Amino acid sequence: MNTLKLTLLQFALITLLVGSVDAQAAEADDKAAKTADAVAAKFDLPVAIAVGDRIKLRSNVSSLAGANGAAGPRKAPIYTCLRVNRVSADGDLTVSVEKEVLIGTCDEPKGDSNVEVGNSYTITAEQLKNASYSRYGWINGPMFVPFKYFPHDRSFEPSQSLGWYMGYRTSWFESRGLSFVGSAGMAMMKASQVVDDPAKPGSKTTKENTIMGYTIAGGVLFDLTRESKPFVAGLLVGRDFVGRNSALEYKHDNRNWIALQIGFAQ
Repeated sequence: MNTLKLTLLQFALITLLVGSVDAQAAEADDKAAKTADAVAAKFDLPVAIAVGDRIKLRSNVSSLAGANGAAGPRKAPIYTCLRVNRVSADGDLTVSVEKEVLIGTCDEPKGDSNVEVGNSYTITAEQLKNASYSRYGWINGPMFVPFKYFPHDRSFEPSQSLGWYMGYRTSWFESRGLSFVGSAGMAMMKASQVVDDPAKPGSKTTKENTIMGYTIAGGVLFDLTRESKPFVAGLLVGRDFVGRNSALEYKHDNRNWIALQIGFAQ
């Protein structure tokens, strides 16, 4: 009995600790998002920038002060890629220079007067306001699809999917992200089932059921709002599956669908 009490007490303490850590992390994320949005509004920036964002310069930025021991002032040429490590209340960014590893191209700065890959620098809010830039990098967020078009029978039906997507935002468009994403989740669909007809003994009838299945999709998303966690929408192509239940027949099982996707990018 004492062992059971001790185990329950340990479980309660761990639950409280985990809950406290999660609450602190959520509070920190919310504070960072509010800071980014406030800075963007204050300095009329094209996009709200938060810690962890990656930006690609579309113009030269001169006189960046060195940070964390890096020499300065230095010049950041056009197409330099920067990772945001800190955003001050005044809108100044502490950034590190890096290479873009996937879609898109970043020029590696060369020359004694230019910033260096791996080093950190400070770019002021005024410099950022006068610069042209775009964001890029990994994104994820909730996926919601309310309606789907099925090309195989040219039908347009309410068929909801709810899940999660992951993808990569390119730096192809200034201030407006174009992202390539893949998603997976659950789907609600209408499936038919052959059952005994109570009105006609010995006969069969078809019964419609709303069932849960799973869905996978891929497509493109655009940022619709200019925030640290923007509202996104785009086009997805996917398939729904009912699983290995031979009693149910779903006419769109493992068939392609096309749909609009709406949600938020994290």
